[in-house]
Amino acid sequence: MKMDMLNIVNFAINGVEKFLSENPDLTFYAFAFDCNVEDAEINLCLNTEEAFSETLAFYQSGKYAEQYQTEERMQDLKYNTGDWKYQCFDTFYVLNEEELTAIFNEIYPNEVEDDYRS
Repeated sequence: MKMDMLNIVNFAINGVEKFLSENPDLTFYAFAFDCNVEDAEINLCLNTEEAFSETLAFYQSGKYAEQYQTEERMQDLKYNTGDWKYQCFDTFYVLNEEELTAIFNEIYPNEVEDDYRS
């Protein structure tokens, strides 16, 4: 199965341009592709310093506050797209449902439960 890289590049360019035009007053420190292999999707993500500061403050005052005090843990949080305010603002599906099902059935011919038991 051949992936059309041009479609992915155009998706990213168009998605980011649209998002930035809808949010002209925001300044972002990071952009990332968040890829979900199981669903064959590529998600676009952005974050601002302000949103990161709010997330960090939340984590530093919560149940696991002690885990978010070192520079290393703060950097991990800063670049973890799962904690970004603008995560998955646009999604590209690399495979359609039929293609995804065909690949899944090839990998797991006896369904997932049976294949994990062997």
